Amino acid sequence: MHPLLRAGLCAALAVLLAGCGAPGSAVARHAIRGKLLDARGRPLAGQRVEVLRPAAYGFEGLDRSFGQPESHGHHAKTLTLTTDSDGGFYHLFDPTPYNITLLFIPPIGAIPRQPPEPLMGLRDGSRTYLLGSDHHHFDYRIIVPSGPPRRDPEQHLSGTYTLHEFPGESAGSQSKIKGWELALTIRR
Repeated sequence: MHPLLRAGLCAALAVLLAGCGAPGSAVARHAIRGKLLDARGRPLAGQRVEVLRPAAYGFEGLDRSFGQPESHGHHAKTLTLTTDSDGGFYHLFDPTPYNITLLFIPPIGAIPRQPPEPLMGLRDGSRTYLLGSDHHHFDYRIIVPSGPPRRDPEQHLSGTYTLHEFPGESAGSQSKIKGWELALTIRR
């Protein structure tokens, strides 16, 4: 085989194996659902729960080099929810963009295939928590005024992340948006 032809075939094979990608974005929609209980497991009605979703959700890759999350349409969301008679609370966040890579050769599509789990802050009146995931399993830390976030030896909080398809942006829309629902149980 001619050396130039062999080099060309090797280069084509390398491109096929390495893939050809381009940066892009997708949209996720997340929800938080929870139940606030006292030490005996009874629901706490009428209690305030503050939730914070940071602006940096889904803000990755080259975007970090070219500005702050707010300059790319990412905004922190802080809200106060009040527990119902069963100690429950729920909020469905607005759609939020996150970074993906589109792979063209071979035609794999978008990576990641599902939105990343959101990182959130939560204050239940007595404690402040940092909520997230560790290898797709719910994890959290207590935020203390003097020092780094720490594990909770008394395990006041339990939770799970579940991937859902939520309604699209407009009322009556038939479109669905993938996202995570974080379901929590908080014991005071």
